[in-house]
Amino acid sequence: MVADEKRRRDEERQRQDAVLAAAPAAVRAAFELEGDEFNAALLEALAEMPEAEATALRQRLREAGLIQGSAGPDMTQVLQKFEPLLQGIAAAVKDEGLRAQIEPVLADLEQKGWRLTEAAHRIWAGERDAEALTAGLDTQDTALVRRVLELLDQ
Repeated sequence: MVADEKRRRDEERQRQDAVLAAAPAAVRAAFELEGDEFNAALLEALAEMPEAEATALRQRLREAGLIQGSAGPDMTQVLQKFEPLLQGIAAAVKDEGLRAQIEPVLADLEQKGWRLTEAAHRIWAGERDAEALTAGLDTQDTALVRRVLELLDQ
């Protein structure tokens, strides 16, 4: 009985190690952290991946028992919800008239706790440094700003 339990745990650990070994470096690095730092690092690492890959990896991590159901909002859903706005922010880089339409939306979001206005203004001014643009932002706002930069790279 004890030997069977040990073998089962060893097999589970091997599955977990295999899933992590196949994951991007940023995801592996997140697993070296604990608590909120782990959650934030993992969400950020997943947000930097293409949506389909992040969803598939999140599922593999769950199946391997490395994570449970998503803590906080699912970033895939957040990104989907904000995608039209993010595309608008990216398009407004070349269309100043569009900026006037987006400004009230950004102001409304600021009232609700989102912090995208400053980053949008800096992007419109030509800034593209993701680290500088996301400094001080939470994980969700960071993912949204990074998505705008991704859209501009396409």
